[in-house]
Amino acid sequence: YRWLCARSPAIAWIFAAGLILRAVAGVALFLASVYEWPIMTGLQMGGGFWTLALDARSYYDAASHAIVFGFATIEEGSASPFYVRTLAAAMWWFGISPATAVLLNVICYAASVLLLVAASGVRAAGARFIHMPIFIGIAALTFSPAMLIFGTQALKDQLCALLVIGALAGARFWWDSLDDPVQRRGLLAGGTSLLRLSVYGLGRFPVTLYKEQWARLLNHADDIKQFLQDHDHELKAKQ
Repeated sequence: YRWLCARSPAIAWIFAAGLILRAVAGVALFLASVYEWPIMTGLQMGGGFWTLALDARSYYDAASHAIVFGFATIEEGSASPFYVRTLAAAMWWFGISPATAVLLNVICYAASVLLLVAASGVRAAGARFIHMPIFIGIAALTFSPAMLIFGTQALKDQLCALLVIGALAGARFWWDSLDDPVQRRGLLAGGTSLLRLSVYGLGRFPVTLYKEQWARLLNHADDIKQFLQDHDHELKAKQ
């Protein structure tokens, strides 16, 4: 929290609100279902589960079974095997209970926010316009009704969000590690398309041609150089 607060107090407050909302709502719904409190009884399934998340029970049962009989029981063709393995690992560490799924979702949410801030390049509080895009993204992740509701159950949504954010953050960190502009231009040129080659850095927009067009252009390289020399006084240079 202090790390976030040093970069953006507003984001830090949203982060704290997201943690509290998920933890309190998750525990409250879990206890209400376990002890059959007279709250939305028509939606309760008992045992900590609710009809608003029917898949949660099957994920929990598969993860519990894997803890007892081994992770090999989670087959690749089964429903969401990666999430079930992750949930089983969390329950092996924290205890076999639907409440562990709530804890896992809270951890995934916290990791998502930290990755977003780290990848955004925010370094110090005060740069309001730099913070705005990441502020909106974190607010949407935090207060999305679907993410809030599903975050209280044994569902994969929060983990999937973390995986997507992690992939994007990793790409951003890798891109920032390319300090040499030539490396970045070469990366862009090679990644444009397998059908065409683009050259960046010559102007505002890239120069993109098919391979036969590049071949014809390069065949006239000497003619182009000679023309530039002969008409040097007539051609305008970019300032």
